[in-house]
Amino acid sequence: MINVHHKAILCVGKSINQLLSLEKLLSANFGQEYVIEMAENSSEAMDIITTLCDINIETSVLITDYIVGDMNGLELIHTIKRKYQGIKMILMANKMDIDVAQKIINHSVVYNIIKKPWDEDVLIQLVKDACHQYDTDIELSGLMSRLRVSEQQKSLILESISESIIYVNLDYEIQWKNNVADRDLLIWKASGLCYKEIYGLKESCPNCPMDQVLSTKKPYKFERKFEDDTYKLIRYFPVFDQVNQPIGMVLTLLDITDQKRAEGMSASLLEMSKHINVSESVVEMYKKAHMYLKKYFELRLMCIAGEDFDASYIEFYGEGEKSFDQKQIETLLKSLRNIIKKNRNEDYIIMNNNMGSVVAYPMNDKIMLVIVKEWIESNEVALKYINTIAEQVKSGITKITNTKKIMYQAKHDTNTSLYNREYFIEQLKARLNNQREIASPQNRSIALIDLNYFKEVNDNYSHIVGDDVLREIGHRLKNSVRDDDVVARMGGDEFAILFLNHDRREIVKFIKRLQKEIAMPIMVDDVNITVSSSIGIVDNISKYRDFNVLLKEADQAMYEAKKDKSGSGRYIFYEKSIQKKVERHNDIELSLKAADFDDEMDLLFQPIIDLKTMGIIGFEGFLRWNSLNGSNYSPKEFIPIADESDEILEIGHMVMGIALKAVKHIKKETGQGCFISVNLTTKELMNEKHIAGLKKSIVDNGIHSNEIQIDITDRFKGSQIGLISKNINELKDFGVHVNLDDFGTGYASLVILNKMDINEIKIDASYIRKIRFEPEAYKMVKTMINLAKSMEISVTAEGVEKKEELDLLLELGCDYAQGYYFSKPVTLDEAVELRRQSVSLYGIRS
Repeated sequence: MINVHHKAILCVGKSINQLLSLEKLLSANFGQEYVIEMAENSSEAMDIITTLCDINIETSVLITDYIVGDMNGLELIHTIKRKYQGIKMILMANKMDIDVAQKIINHSVVYNIIKKPWDEDVLIQLVKDACHQYDTDIELSGLMSRLRVSEQQKSLILESISESIIYVNLDYEIQWKNNVADRDLLIWKASGLCYKEIYGLKESCPNCPMDQVLSTKKPYKFERKFEDDTYKLIRYFPVFDQVNQPIGMVLTLLDITDQKRAEGMSASLLEMSKHINVSESVVEMYKKAHMYLKKYFELRLMCIAGEDFDASYIEFYGEGEKSFDQKQIETLLKSLRNIIKKNRNEDYIIMNNNMGSVVAYPMNDKIMLVIVKEWIESNEVALKYINTIAEQVKSGITKITNTKKIMYQAKHDTNTSLYNREYFIEQLKARLNNQREIASPQNRSIALIDLNYFKEVNDNYSHIVGDDVLREIGHRLKNSVRDDDVVARMGGDEFAILFLNHDRREIVKFIKRLQKEIAMPIMVDDVNITVSSSIGIVDNISKYRDFNVLLKEADQAMYEAKKDKSGSGRYIFYEKSIQKKVERHNDIELSLKAADFDDEMDLLFQPIIDLKTMGIIGFEGFLRWNSLNGSNYSPKEFIPIADESDEILEIGHMVMGIALKAVKHIKKETGQGCFISVNLTTKELMNEKHIAGLKKSIVDNGIHSNEIQIDITDRFKGSQIGLISKNINELKDFGVHVNLDDFGTGYASLVILNKMDINEIKIDASYIRKIRFEPEAYKMVKTMINLAKSMEISVTAEGVEKKEELDLLLELGCDYAQGYYFSKPVTLDEAVELRRQSVSLYGIRS
């Protein structure tokens, strides 16, 4: 807080949006002279006032809600008044009993009350008046302390103040006054206010404010309307001597006519506009317009007539204090029609006759007719008021229709009819900013939902079908959440939910049910389409202040969930450990973009053993990345990241090239043939050009197709099986051996065995490590081997590290094995040496 001003305006309220609106408005109008401060509760307000006082900044005006959370606005005002009496208090309320409001004002608790929603002009004027009154009070305070100065000094002080100021002694005698007060004394006298010397009364009135002020020793104020239709704020201040005994009274008058006029007209027009704009029919709008005209005028008639005046086509007829017969109205409308035709450029026609003041407004193909008792031709305010109502009615239907349409479009996604990203973020920010008002903010959470492999839906079926799928998913989401939750489409195939009152247990239950709902088949053009979802969740959002950080962490959790390539979908709650994974991911992603694959990447080769002969029949190629930046990246880390872009195709092409050259080199150096197996990712298997390129590389290198084997996993989506199966069959027809890798760890292994022509399964090392200790693992391996035998598929066991594991695999009839028991992955030269060695590899471990 920089002390560049000496006065401040403080706003207190429970709504952050309201406070921001007030701050913007007050800064624009008072920011040059006042510090503008905001507080969300009473304790914060008191702290701000105290802090300002400590740095010599006086709080001139306090604007507070009637309800501010930990106490109501009135209690806050009383609390502040006890310590800082001079602050001008403005209370904002939606509704307040007039008697209560007047009582509050009369006891000087509140400077004034303004109804919400406020009119900006009225509020600005009220704050100006309050600031002016505060300054005047400061001057008066100084004046009271200088009452005993010379008469000349006293006169100069009084005349320097622009308000009426009168000093009266205990006998109700005017001791002095400034020149401005002379005019106001005449107004008072004409109004008959009880004041002994001014009005010539011998006795003071029983309810004279002076008696009350002197007895209570407290200031008193009230507003009064005078016969000339002006309004004055009249205030009484007791004057005390050095021993705190009353010696007289100071009265001041502030003209608030403009403020009252602005309040009345603005409030009524705003209220009328609000009612008209929310009306659902033309007739409803007409009824509201009629109601507000009748409220502020001695209305005799309002009607809406069609263009065919001669046929007395009256669409709406609203009576007032005097009814007119049909013939009178028909005659008047006929006359007005002729006048309007001659004055087509006029906004309205006004005439006075024995019916009253007649105002006619052309409204496209209709005419609005208003008849009031008062003669309003020269009454600018009245004409403006009626004209505003007519304009509202004229544009009402179009405005309501367009406004609703625009507001809907601004908040909603056009395809799914869910809320859009902008509105979701707006709601999220509002919830984060208003958490102090929430009883249980820890129960607020968000979830980001991403549809897995949705791109394939667009690619395989068309974007039109994709839009149909998104609409159905949006419908399911909308029907799944509670009414007070916020669900939105964030863009593409990503959705979001803001949970407003769920604990973690409820969220888990809901997410599980939601993922099942999303995964239900969607029928589009006689085609069943299924999609799964990955969901990232951040619970207890009360600890966040920046919505960008919140969304980022939810996105990171969603991305972590999306790493499950099985296609079934999963959900993850954000944890700090995910941030490290994200940073690692970003590091790898950047390194991949900068890498020279030919220079930095190479293959190591692990022997594959025929368990019948214990000889090497081939090798599996393991990709290694020796990054030039010195970092160590494992294939389990960088392959999935490369698979997210076309970089995996470039890497796959390079790996195949190394493998083919290795086959040729081993054969040349040993005179013995063997195969090398390499892994292909889902993206490679889905790319027909990549498959064609692999076949061409095999031919160009003069390698027999059975000397290259392809390892695939089951971690792809069901909708991808068709294209992948087609490309695998193409490789098999070409002579390439296809193995199902990591068998038993995925969700679709049996489906793939049933739908694809697989040569071999490779049992995942996790089962082999447990085979000695866990009967269930032993049974599972036995089942896998028996299943493969029944389908005439060979079996390779991965990760064999112990002789006992090997013995059990021999017992179960496993065909092949690989692992550290035989050899770790080695360089090409070491692979050549291994191939040269004896058929038996016992003892070649390292």
